[in-house]
Amino acid sequence: SLLRGVESRLTSTEPRRPMPSARLLLGFLGIFLPAALAGAPVESISSVDYKRMQSVVSSAKMGDGTFGGVMESYFGTSAQQLLGLKPATSSLCKKIEKLVSAESVSDIFYATEAGCKLKLTSERMTTLQTALDTGVIADAYMAASALKAAGSLGKASLKALKESLEELKQDDNTYRASFSAGRADAASTAYALKLNGIIGSRASKSTKGLLALAKSVGDDMYFISPGRNRLVTTALVLETVVELGDVNKEQVDMMASFLVNSKYVRSVEDIHSLLKSLSICADNKISVPLVLSVTDSVVSVTDILGGKAPKTTVTLVKAVDRLTKKADAAAKGKAIKKGKLPSDLSPGMYDMQFKVEPASSSGVYSAQTTTRLVRIAADVKPKSAVIYVGKSTKFSGDEEKHTAKFPKEISAEKIVTDEASYVLLFKLALEGASTVKPEQVFLQFTSPDTGKTSVFVMAAQEKYYSTKINMGSLDFRERGLEPGLYSVGVIVGGALLKESVSWKLGDVEITWPAATGAKSKADAMLAPKAEISHIFPPAEKTPNVLISLVFTVICLTPLAIIVYGIELVGIKLVLPSGSGALWAYAFQVALMCIVFLNVMYFLVLNTFEALGCLAALSVPTVVFGVKTLNDHSRQNEKKKME
Repeated sequence: SLLRGVESRLTSTEPRRPMPSARLLLGFLGIFLPAALAGAPVESISSVDYKRMQSVVSSAKMGDGTFGGVMESYFGTSAQQLLGLKPATSSLCKKIEKLVSAESVSDIFYATEAGCKLKLTSERMTTLQTALDTGVIADAYMAASALKAAGSLGKASLKALKESLEELKQDDNTYRASFSAGRADAASTAYALKLNGIIGSRASKSTKGLLALAKSVGDDMYFISPGRNRLVTTALVLETVVELGDVNKEQVDMMASFLVNSKYVRSVEDIHSLLKSLSICADNKISVPLVLSVTDSVVSVTDILGGKAPKTTVTLVKAVDRLTKKADAAAKGKAIKKGKLPSDLSPGMYDMQFKVEPASSSGVYSAQTTTRLVRIAADVKPKSAVIYVGKSTKFSGDEEKHTAKFPKEISAEKIVTDEASYVLLFKLALEGASTVKPEQVFLQFTSPDTGKTSVFVMAAQEKYYSTKINMGSLDFRERGLEPGLYSVGVIVGGALLKESVSWKLGDVEITWPAATGAKSKADAMLAPKAEISHIFPPAEKTPNVLISLVFTVICLTPLAIIVYGIELVGIKLVLPSGSGALWAYAFQVALMCIVFLNVMYFLVLNTFEALGCLAALSVPTVVFGVKTLNDHSRQNEKKKME
C-alpha cells in the first residue's frame, strides 16, 4: 500500500512556466526544480474520496433534513447534488424558508441560491437595500443577486452600486472589501467583477488585477482573503475568471492542481466549493486538465473528477530505473495499448515518462508529458520445500526427509524431534525468483496453544533458500521454545513482489531437550517486575512566623527613618523652580520608570529582558540627574552671590 501511495505522485514536463517567485526562492536555497515539475494536476478525485465526502455530508445532516442554518443547508444540499445523492429539494425549501432571518442578507441570498421561491417582504427588501448601500462588496453582491433573481433590481440601486464600485476600485483593477478596508483582496475583487456583470457596468472586466493577487507553491496557485480559507477563495476566483474567460490554460491548471490537492476536506462548505470548482475545471472552454494514473501496471487517463476522458494516445517515452539510473530499452517509445504497460519490463522502481496526446481537436485539451514513479512487480511464489531431520549438523542425504509442493503441506501428520533426531534442515525453492530476489524469506514456528511465535531467517543459496535449526543449541533455547506442538510455515515477501505469501508446511512436535523451566531473555524482560516502593523526603521545617515579621520590620526601618527623620530635622523637600524644574521632573519620571521596571521584573519580564530595559532607562536617568544637579548647583551659587 505504501508503494501504491508513492505511485500516485505525478509530475509533468509540459513546457509551462511556473510562478517565478517560488523557483527563485528555492534557487537561493540551493533547490533547483526541473522542468518536469510544472504541469497539470497530479491526481483526480477517486471513488474513495467520493465515499469519504459522502460520509462527511451525511454526518452533518440534521434529523429534519437541513444542515443547521440557511447557508449550511445550501452548501449541504449542493454538496449532495454534486456527490450524486439527490436530496429532496422541494420539501427542504419549506424548512429553509422557516430558518431565513429577514435581517440577514446572507440567509436571503443562500435561500435564493438553493432554488427556494422566497417572497421578498418589505422587511427583507429593506435588508437587501441596506446591503446595497453599505459599501461592503460581499453583501452588495449577495443582495444584488437575490434582487435580480426576483426581478426587483431597480435603476436607482444600479446607479448606487456603480458609484460604490468606482470608489472601492484600485488603480490595478482590484477592489477593497469596504470603504474602511485598507487594501484589496481576492474575494472582494472576484465579487466586484461578478457585480459588474450583474449591473451591466461598462467597467473593465479584466482579471489581470485579480490574478496578480495569486500565491503559488510549486505547481499550485491559490488565493487568500481575510476571513476565508484558501480553498473557498480559490474556488470563487476560478469560477469568476472562467466565467469572464480572461484566464489562460496554465493558470487554470495550476488552480485545479491546488484544488485537487486540497481534497481532504471535513466541512460541507469546503466539499461544495471543491466539487463545484472541479466541475468547472472538467467542463469549460479554456482548459480541461487530464490526469494520468498508473495502478498495478494499468494506465488510465481521466478528467480531474475521475470521470471518463476523451480518447487519448499514450506513449511510454522512457523508463529509468531508480536504483541503477539506467533506462530500460524495452520501454523506449512504446505505445500503451489497451491501457497496459509493456509486459517485458524488468521488475523495479521506475521513473516513467509518458506522452499524453488527446485525439480531440478541441483546444481545451492539451498534450502533455508527465512523469510517474511506477513499481513493476514480479510474481514470485514458493515452488517446493524439503525438510530433513537428523542428529548431526552435517547432512549426508540419507536422513529422514519430508517434501511438499506449494500450496500443499507435507504428507506426514507431524514431524517429531527427539534426542536421536533434533536437527532440522529446511530448503525452499521459489518460482519466478530469477527475475527478482525476495528480501524477506522467513521460517516461522507458532504454538497453537499459547500463540507464541519465533522467526528464523532463511539464507539465499544459488537455487534455493535454507536454514538449519539445532534444537539443542543455545540460540534455539534462548527463544523460549519449550517442548510441545508447533505449526511451521514460510513467509515470502519483498518490495518488488506482487504479493506476500504465507505457506504452512506442517506440524513439528518438539520432545527434546526437556523443559528447563528457565525463561528466555524476551520472557524475562516482559515478566512482571517487583512493586516499586518509595518514601518521599519529609517537608523541611519552616522558621517561626515571628522571625519573618521581625525581619520585614527591620528591612522597612530605613524607609521609616527617611520619611520621619527628614521631618524631624526640618528639611523641606521642594522641587526646583524656573528653568531647572523641567530637568527635575524628568529625573523623577525616570526614577519612577525604574521602580516600575522592578515591579515588571517580578511579574512578567525575565532577567535578560529586565537588564535590557534597565540599560535603556539608565541613559536618560543619568542625563536628567546630571542636568538637575548642575541647575541646583547654579542656583546655590547665585544665592551665595546675593
